Amino acid sequence: HEDAGAYGETLLLNELERLKSGGVIGEYGSTHNMVFNNRNFELDGYAMVPGLGIIVMEAKFYSGKIYPGNMPHWDNIKTDGTNAPKKNPCVQLERSTNLFTELLESKGLFRWPVYSMVIMSHPGIQMVWGDSEPQYTVLGINMLEDFIRHDMQQDASIAFSNRDYAEIRDALQVHYREYVDRSAEYAN
Repeated sequence: HEDAGAYGETLLLNELERLKSGGVIGEYGSTHNMVFNNRNFELDGYAMVPGLGIIVMEAKFYSGKIYPGNMPHWDNIKTDGTNAPKKNPCVQLERSTNLFTELLESKGLFRWPVYSMVIMSHPGIQMVWGDSEPQYTVLGINMLEDFIRHDMQQDASIAFSNRDYAEIRDALQVHYREYVDRSAEYAN
């Protein structure tokens, strides 16, 4: 559902604003319709966190029970008991993170550690863990602050200046492309 996805991204950005206001993170943002090296990508959210580095986030607004793991699809059991399997979001996150870091490298801006996380933004999501670990950290949105504050290794030497924030933002803006829907051209 595209509307649910957009809503989940909005919830993530609202949480990032709250974390910035509370001094947990520095600058943050999101991107859409990015093109780098002729490949499209987007960042549902990213945060520059003093003491840590940059966190790239993929937001998902799944409901019911989700079974994260290192497989192509994750089971998503709805409240009516039906399974609506979802593509493993870690695959998309890996692609986005790789293109983001390549973009930073191309601009001489790959100077900080980069982390990847899937953020489940639906407040009622239940994550059920099995034997298969997902490729990246998967958190409920309500767990993000504690994870940043307590579970990630802090390094006081990792810092961002206002210039750093601006350079990263500008590097991303240069690669934004207006979305053109060409689906009608391929309908026949």
